[in-house]
Amino acid sequence: MILSSPHQPNASHAVYSAAGIARALSFVAALLVCTALVAQEDPAAATQPGIESEAQQAREQEVAREIARREAALEELRYNAGVYSPQLQEAYHDLGAYYAEVGDFERARDTYSEALQIARINTGLYSTQQLPLIRAGIEANLKLEAWPDADDLHVLHQHISSRIFVPEDESFLSSAQLYGAWRLRVLRENLLDHSFRGLVLMAEELSDYYAEVILKIEATDTASATDVMQLLFSKTETDLALVRAIATTPYTEFAGTVSPYIYQSRCRNVRDANGQVSQRCTNIQVQNPRYGQSQRDAKQLAVSRQARSLTETSERLTLLRDGENELNEAQRQELTSRIAQLDVETQQLLRRARSRSLF
Repeated sequence: MILSSPHQPNASHAVYSAAGIARALSFVAALLVCTALVAQEDPAAATQPGIESEAQQAREQEVAREIARREAALEELRYNAGVYSPQLQEAYHDLGAYYAEVGDFERARDTYSEALQIARINTGLYSTQQLPLIRAGIEANLKLEAWPDADDLHVLHQHISSRIFVPEDESFLSSAQLYGAWRLRVLRENLLDHSFRGLVLMAEELSDYYAEVILKIEATDTASATDVMQLLFSKTETDLALVRAIATTPYTEFAGTVSPYIYQSRCRNVRDANGQVSQRCTNIQVQNPRYGQSQRDAKQLAVSRQARSLTETSERLTLLRDGENELNEAQRQELTSRIAQLDVETQQLLRRARSRSLF
């Protein structure tokens, strides 16, 4: 981005105008390229444009004019109010929303980023004004399938929310649920291409995160049984995903509790130059026959440790179901169903972990 200089206002204004026009022209060029590609795929549509193609061309021209108008207005605002003016935050936000509306998510993402930087300069590192911009940036990155960038913004959103909201605020819970739902999706689809150990570590961190949020929510006077129930459900899904991953991973992926190799002495008889027979021994490294069993034991231990967390969650769900709270009959029935399913799946996973097969 080209920042204005207070010593050369006229030159800076000219540069901004040129930059705005250049961006508008590049957008028009991109639209023309798309139109040409469509024409190559369908020559008849190029030689005999119908009402639909004419409407599309009109729409493209309208979008190009609107972008040029908005960018020119933004450049003028920056020139008159300064490059860090709080007014620019809203202007960038509106421009980013328009880019997203017309499907240019890459420019939308960059524009939201500009707005976020201005917001952080004017409101500090932690402010509620930043959160809508971060969420808009997340949506743009999701459209682009830029998973690492989306994850970074989710982490930033949660970090800021944890600093400015207290557990009594509804925003505290909604931001926690937003972050948890995203991380659970990352785990299920492995959007960040983590290794097995990376996924296990992320699942453990997410489970601990849910446990911490639940404790904070329950410690408030305004804690809702419905909110706690939903958080426990999310924690259960995370723990189940973790246990499934461990149970379905070959035991050979686990580090055993004994050394994988041992040394054995191998001796043989050799005859020297005088014809005398003597024994020569050497130590060689061989695979430890106990190592495979120790890997199975390590896998079963890992599953058992995580299964205990599921059992504890099942007990908490039971207490919630049987307690005196605002839960209705339908919610209590849902709790009964979830508890039964959780207990059955936990036992199945434990049996699978005890299997001596590769998986």
